[in-house]
Amino acid sequence: LTLQRGGAARLRLVGEPNDDTRFFVVDAARTQTFGVVTTADGKHTEQLAAGDYFLLIQGPTIAAIATPFTIRVGEDVVVDAPIERANPQAFRVEAPPGAAVDSVAVLLFRGNTFVGRSWVDGTSAGPSGSIGLAPGAYRAVVEAGALRGSATFVVGATSGPPVTIVLR
Repeated sequence: LTLQRGGAARLRLVGEPNDDTRFFVVDAARTQTFGVVTTADGKHTEQLAAGDYFLLIQGPTIAAIATPFTIRVGEDVVVDAPIERANPQAFRVEAPPGAAVDSVAVLLFRGNTFVGRSWVDGTSAGPSGSIGLAPGAYRAVVEAGALRGSATFVVGATSGPPVTIVLR
């Protein structure tokens, strides 16, 4: 048995995080989540297998951004972590009557570029997920089993009304 040695990513902060700033990593398929730890040397990922990833930076008042990076066998990489203030955008999911939808991930895109994700309680009639977004046009996508839904919306200089994603 030979284990493939990967590497880690060290974050170079560009801007000042606040207490609500969250850092984590997802694989290129956005199916696995990995942690970011803080040590005396700064913020860095846990050891990752060789491959492609996104560094996700987000928070209620931090603009969501997904920075792509690649881990090569035996190499560590430095990833810029841009931190910008933003207004929170709330989301809710509307499922068909009788559908069992619990917590779902809302994937967010600017054009075709993945920028982040928020979690929404599918059993709540009100907005339950929120994420900071910079001004611009976005698309929110949800997949819950066989159900799918998306919504387009624009973020302005202030927080807008909750965005509803209807699952069909």
